[in-house]
Amino acid sequence: MNATARVTEDLAEIWAPTQAQSDAQYEIADALGMPRRAVRIHPMLVGGGFGRRLSNDYAIQAARIARASGMPVKLVWSREEDMRNSTFRTAAMATTPCETPAGRATCPAARRGITLHTYRRTGGLDNLPYSIPQTVLTYAGVDTAVPIGSWRSVDMSQTRSLRELR
Repeated sequence: MNATARVTEDLAEIWAPTQAQSDAQYEIADALGMPRRAVRIHPMLVGGGFGRRLSNDYAIQAARIARASGMPVKLVWSREEDMRNSTFRTAAMATTPCETPAGRATCPAARRGITLHTYRRTGGLDNLPYSIPQTVLTYAGVDTAVPIGSWRSVDMSQTRSLRELR
């Protein structure tokens, strides 16, 4: 994770490989107590962020250091710092009691239930590429002290069907 920041009294410029430029602008403005229009994000090539660069913690840290030092700052985290500051993949469980007589799936009162952090990651369960009648998607989010995020993957990796994995 890396970012370059230059912060003056009325302008913050951040060069960062972020997957969420608008979020970075809001978060840095909030962290510095500046209006959003005073924060300019210069997105750099991500190079395989796989969801990790949805979080802008490294860019916020660079901006804070640049403001405190009064000088432009280039921040580069070591692999150890990145892992220590990263998020964890959310725990998930999906169940679908179904029968397949004559090769057709029938799911009387079928339910897909997943328990995740309140950062709602239900991708892959709500827009299935095949039709299963009477399917109900349920969701229960639980906040924990553990930081949850994409953990270098996309939404659907925790909700893949067995058919897709074969």
